[in-house]
Amino acid sequence: MRVTEVKVYPIVQGTLRAYADVTFDKCLCVRDFRLLHTAKGYVLRMPIERQPRARSREIASALNDNTIKMIQDAVIAEYERFIRSPTRSRN
Repeated sequence: MRVTEVKVYPIVQGTLRAYADVTFDKCLCVRDFRLLHTAKGYVLRMPIERQPRARSREIASALNDNTIKMIQDAVIAEYERFIRSPTRSRN
């Protein structure tokens, strides 16, 4: 499995820096990853579903560290490319 496309949607709310949609093998898209900026650097969080009583649960999860690192590296690279773009266009 490999990441074939990443779309980032920058937003600054506290530590949140962007939402991202990630496409795998040009056939599966997972939406709403969250990219956070913490004291230790960028951290990728999985998509969540809000539950009653202010609870939430992950609706997708990586089964090993290599997979989450692959996704995180792709999202961070696209986010950094986007924020460095002089026009910040989504071409």
